[in-house]
Amino acid sequence: MNWHFLTHAVVGVGAILLSVAPFAGRTRHAPRHVRVLLLLMGPVGVAWSVIGIYLLYNSNEHGKTLLPWPQFWALDHIKANLAGLAIGILLCVFTNPDFYKRKRVDSANI
Repeated sequence: MNWHFLTHAVVGVGAILLSVAPFAGRTRHAPRHVRVLLLLMGPVGVAWSVIGIYLLYNSNEHGKTLLPWPQFWALDHIKANLAGLAIGILLCVFTNPDFYKRKRVDSANI
């Protein structure tokens, strides 16, 4: 199994889990901007994974592309831009102090 395929699959599954996170668990009570960033991470991560797997599928055993050069070039650059966008979104989420604040639950109100 190609480890590139495995990393793309792991990122795709992780992106789907991050897009579900605003609706479940601790982040359900997070501020709106944190939930929106987590929700945006899903489509960006899935798109990066799908384009990466498509590029891997259309390459030979030596790593050379089987696609026409303009199509490969465009997809490769879109994938790079999506990676930068995903890193920026994650950086915004993890440097935001609101992400780490825990909502206190009063045990008497449960």
